[in-house]
Amino acid sequence: DMGSNLIIILPGNPEEENYMGAQLAFGTQKSELTIDDLRAIEREATLITEVAPIIISSSVASYSNKSTQSTVVASTEKAAQVRKQAQKYAEELKKNMEETK
Repeated sequence: DMGSNLIIILPGNPEEENYMGAQLAFGTQKSELTIDDLRAIEREATLITEVAPIIISSSVASYSNKSTQSTVVASTEKAAQVRKQAQKYAEELKKNMEETK
């Protein structure tokens, strides 16, 4: 659990009729976000402290006469840093709340 300070950005406009955000999150549509978008978020969203791209893709893996649905989740080493930072923040918040009781 990364906590409430996690923001997930999906491509598209949810107000448009053909918005595919949920399908993009689960790999059934091609993403329109790029590394340049990630860099722009890092550069321009000054209140965001860490950014990590994640891609989720689903496909059928087959060998011989057997097949199975598979999901691949990929990111950069930055994803682990983001998770650690979120955990550290949650622990500090919990400690502060306990101290004020």
